[in-house]
Amino acid sequence: MRQHFWRYAWGLAACAALAGTPALLAQDPGQDPETREAIPELPERLVQGHQREYFDYFYDVLSPDPARIADRERTASAEAYAGDGALAAGFSWYRAFPRDAADNRGAAGGVVTTPVLYLRGEREIGKLDDYLEGLRAAGLVNLEPALVPGAGHFTQVEAPDATWHRIAAFAARWQAL
Repeated sequence: MRQHFWRYAWGLAACAALAGTPALLAQDPGQDPETREAIPELPERLVQGHQREYFDYFYDVLSPDPARIADRERTASAEAYAGDGALAAGFSWYRAFPRDAADNRGAAGGVVTTPVLYLRGEREIGKLDDYLEGLRAAGLVNLEPALVPGAGHFTQVEAPDATWHRIAAFAARWQAL
């Protein structure tokens, strides 16, 4: 459950923040769907057969300490995207950002009262306040930001115990109410 929970929570937070604040895309060129993933099938063709090198690049560039990402994690990522369908699904997530942003703008004005923990590595790219602004603009009113010391983009891999501790503490506070 622990692994599935963070993947779900992480994806939702990133998507809401990016869609709420399009300027965030400009802070991280690797996230720009217009330059990397927008051309249908091209990224899949370039990466197929080179998944390990592809993931290694991002682990090495986005982690403050790439050695903290074990070989087994790197191999698991490459194997998870071994098929064309998996690559297409992964790249399509980024291709959907412009549509997500438009959909979120269309739904603006709503209020989300569900408690949300926005958890990230303290050495993640981009300004924390920009992401929080995007989430608040999307209507989140019970938003709690938290940083994992020493971690970067791959917080759950770089500091799994600290990440899980933050999630468990957040969940315990809200379950007690």
